[in-house]
Amino acid sequence: MADGDGPRSNGPKVVERIGTCAEIIDKLRDKILANPDAALPDGDWKVRDALSHLAARANPIPTLHKRISEMNSDSEPLSTDEANHLQVEDRSGASIEELIKECEEGFAAAQADIPNISDEDLLQKVKFGDGEMHAVDIMYFGGPRHFMDHLNDIEKALEEK
Repeated sequence: MADGDGPRSNGPKVVERIGTCAEIIDKLRDKILANPDAALPDGDWKVRDALSHLAARANPIPTLHKRISEMNSDSEPLSTDEANHLQVEDRSGASIEELIKECEEGFAAAQADIPNISDEDLLQKVKFGDGEMHAVDIMYFGGPRHFMDHLNDIEKALEEK
């Protein structure tokens, strides 16, 4: 593969986008702390729920390795709704500050770990929905791209607060 034409070329983009997510949470910190029960524009979640979900997923690397290890398994992964519910429920006793800290620590760990992931792992095909996807795509689409969707919802919920 030529330089800039493979899974490794996506690593810097993922690291940069995760950094952007951390900056957005920092920018919104005071509003999040003051309004954790603000309703998101769509669905039933509140800011706190979305933050719990982000905290659970802030470092997409463990999810990537889990998906790789489950590729040859016959077990059915949790549905998205089941996984999301557990992520929120598992953090129901955490303070908003603790959730923000978990996000920050997860983002920092991901930024440090991404350059160490092998091309072999990044090129692995993993289960995704009813099909498969390359692990590097899971890392991006299930990581910073997904985070940005939730951060945009949080930002909208807090616009007038």
